Amino acid sequence: METAWSKRFEEFFPGTGGAQETGPPDTYTNPGAHYSLNVPLKDGIDDEQYTSLFRNITGACIQDFDPSAIVLQCGADSLGGDRLGKFNLNITAHADCVDYVKSQCHDRKLLIIGGGGYTPRNVARAWCHETALCTENKLPANLPDNIPFRQAFEGEAKGDGVLLPNLSHLNLRHPNEHTPIYLQGLENNILTQLRYIQGAPSVCMQQIPRDHVKIREEAEARCKEEGEDYDREEAEERRVKLEKNLGGRREYRGI
Repeated sequence: METAWSKRFEEFFPGTGGAQETGPPDTYTNPGAHYSLNVPLKDGIDDEQYTSLFRNITGACIQDFDPSAIVLQCGADSLGGDRLGKFNLNITAHADCVDYVKSQCHDRKLLIIGGGGYTPRNVARAWCHETALCTENKLPANLPDNIPFRQAFEGEAKGDGVLLPNLSHLNLRHPNEHTPIYLQGLENNILTQLRYIQGAPSVCMQQIPRDHVKIREEAEARCKEEGEDYDREEAEERRVKLEKNLGGRREYRGI
């Protein structure tokens, strides 16, 4: 039964659905059915709440799925002061999540990619900080004078030229709509779903046929030929229609 609660989170950006939606419903036609996990959050979540929830849920997922490789998207629209997002996260909390996944990889491969983020100066700060974290480098607290577009990072409203400004400042904060009961319910829901998942879905791997280029060229040639046939037929239809609308003196009669 659809409720106002479930309807609201079906529309939650980026539209992946509510906690009750776990991917395609039919296991027989889609082996990935029920392997998606959604954790819909409200506005205003803070550093402590987010990092705790992330560690508990991500850690359980890694343990249960036991993947051989992890792809981590570091979308920065969760940072405080973002033009689209409505969370209250600081860059250090965002990076703590990256560091946690890195610590859980052990012998696993890890691919880290970017994502959303709509206040460019803070996206740049976050990804710079996390790149340093992943490569085990330490950056200075203040941004160097020779970085491009340094003026975009200067001034009180733009972070005063430091790498890790306070993004949960009162002037930027969104009201926090999360209660301990709500967050605990989300975590319990995910952990319950994981009990019914036996490892990661199996994916059949096979080599790409060596003649795939030839097959593609043949398919493109057929498409081109069919397109040319269609153009000729359409041109002939237009010519016939035009002939029908011409009088004895080749005068256009109209429709």
